[in-house]
Amino acid sequence: MASGEEGKGETVLVTGASGFIGSTLVRGLLGRGYNVRAGVLDPDDRAETDHLLALAAGAGAGRLSFFRCDLLDGAALLDAARGCSGVFHLASPCTVDPVKDPQVWYPASKTLAEKAAWKFAEENGLDVVVVNPGTVLGPMIPPAINASMAMFCRLLQGCTEEYADFFLGPVHVEDVAMAHILVFESASASGRHLCVHSICHWSDFAAKVAELYPDYKVPKYAERNHTLFPMDTQPGLVRQEVGSKKLIALGLQITPMEKIIRDAVESLKSRGHIS
Repeated sequence: MASGEEGKGETVLVTGASGFIGSTLVRGLLGRGYNVRAGVLDPDDRAETDHLLALAAGAGAGRLSFFRCDLLDGAALLDAARGCSGVFHLASPCTVDPVKDPQVWYPASKTLAEKAAWKFAEENGLDVVVVNPGTVLGPMIPPAINASMAMFCRLLQGCTEEYADFFLGPVHVEDVAMAHILVFESASASGRHLCVHSICHWSDFAAKVAELYPDYKVPKYAERNHTLFPMDTQPGLVRQEVGSKKLIALGLQITPMEKIIRDAVESLKSRGHIS
């Protein structure tokens, strides 16, 4: 891990670099002086690379390079990581086999991958630190909309889904990127780090969105939280106003909820997803 406040020419690998969090992290790392190896599924796919090249345009020649990172190809991953001082592992595999609920693929792969990483780290003396973000929102860099922003967009368009089985911890995408950098650069960082603005129910979040943007179609009526949702949309989830105590102790400044929502709305508007 980096011992100073900036990369100072260190080379790091980011898997899933073309994604929502990945591209924001790449921008942050380049800004702090790191040379970044962007792990993408297909380096020849401009939909995966053009927005990253745009981020690196002013960073200097050779600061960003692309590597094929198919997570089912161990040799390719080793090639990409060889010579790096650190790896930011954001990518998750997705099966093409039929399943009843496709929404399960991503969280299941993340959970299993983390368990495997901890086991491997224990057996091989590897230094691993984990950032566990909640529902990540904010400005989109990639050309395609990601899952959490699509969920937010549907809320603005009137979707009444309560997401009862989903943990909701809204967090700004730039906070998530900075959290990864902070735990990498902090020698004292260890274990798991929850990265959320707060722990709340979908109904709480929807109420705040309805308050800030009353003209959108957030399901609402005049009583009880101003929304059609029940008070407890995530049964058994305990609300917590401060959700990232370990990261705050490392110096992370959590973006206020209002800015998280406003930045997400403006990004959706700029891409034409909402008007």
